[in-house]
Amino acid sequence: MESEIKTEQKKEGYYINGRAQVVELLKFLPDAEKAKLLKSIRLRNPTLAMELSEESINFECIARISDDDIKQLLRYVSPTILGVALKGMDPGLQRRILSIPARSYAENAYTTMLTPINNESRDCKRAQNKVMQIINKLARDRKINII
Repeated sequence: MESEIKTEQKKEGYYINGRAQVVELLKFLPDAEKAKLLKSIRLRNPTLAMELSEESINFECIARISDDDIKQLLRYVSPTILGVALKGMDPGLQRRILSIPARSYAENAYTTMLTPINNESRDCKRAQNKVMQIINKLARDRKINII
């Protein structure tokens, strides 16, 4: 009987993906609550906690990463990609990020950031996704802390 109900619900389009809902919830939680929730999940299932953490962050989360971790991140991100990713971001965040690397790296990223490009929104999103892939890889390898 119970399996018939589940089957009918799937046919009618009522399938609920709990994991996706948790990811969406984590995206909207304040940082302190998100960290607390992920910490309690990590105690029981470290792999799940890392996966949820990776899926629930966005490029704006870079503001919460420490300067040392950003320095580590920038070893793997080209200045061109960083410049495109920072386009349209808060000037305070841009200033903070660009004050961390060596002057030549920062100047290259800043020049790229100011250069107009075709289809800017698409390219900015791609660059931000690339940076997020690198952040997630470094977090998985425990080289940086994103929570």
